[in-house]
Amino acid sequence: VYHSSMGLDGVELVIEVEDHFKVTLPDSECSEVRTVADLAALVVSRLPSASPGCPTARRFFQIRDLTAEATGVHHRSVRPRTNLG
Repeated sequence: VYHSSMGLDGVELVIEVEDHFKVTLPDSECSEVRTVADLAALVVSRLPSASPGCPTARRFFQIRDLTAEATGVHHRSVRPRTNLG
């Protein structure tokens, strides 16, 4: 389904991200996701472009918090290059 290194936690994270942002992330695109920054960029690419400011940074911080919550790590440990595996 998704990149095998993501495991079940990764699949659950993607589902939570989809629900939170009200987007659909195709399996083919999720298979390319390796880092938190990759996931944030994918989410931004699927959102309507109507809000001011930097959508990538805003989405990264939201995804960082979701990732930290899903994995139990401190949110400051999650950086753009953090591997989701």
